[in-house]
Amino acid sequence: MEKKYNSKVDLWLYLFIYISIILSAVPILLIDFNWIVTIFLFVILAALTLYPLGIKYTINGKVLSIHCPFFSTQVIDILLIESTHTLDSSPAASIDRLKLTYKHGCVIISPKKKKDFVNHILSINSKVHIKIN
Repeated sequence: MEKKYNSKVDLWLYLFIYISIILSAVPILLIDFNWIVTIFLFVILAALTLYPLGIKYTINGKVLSIHCPFFSTQVIDILLIESTHTLDSSPAASIDRLKLTYKHGCVIISPKKKKDFVNHILSINSKVHIKIN
């Protein structure tokens, strides 16, 4: 049975995106206003606003599929799930993250329903070690 989990999205992420773009755009728009540049900045802002909403995690059988707008991967044989607040680049739009260590590496995700996600993984493989605060 396939089950989808959305990524948790933190407000700080959107604030960072908006403040960064606005601060970089103000000099351009005030000193040398150009409609093309303005439209381009709004397109970038829209794309960056929608990107975190496209992060999803799907469990189908024993396979976890991680989907982002420009990236997807599959994880099997999860060995360890632990809480983390690392800012490492990952398919996670929140600081409330889980680090999944599996046979061939690790990945950091941030499912909105973290407890349900962990319980689902445990229902598939009860041997997964859990280190959650």
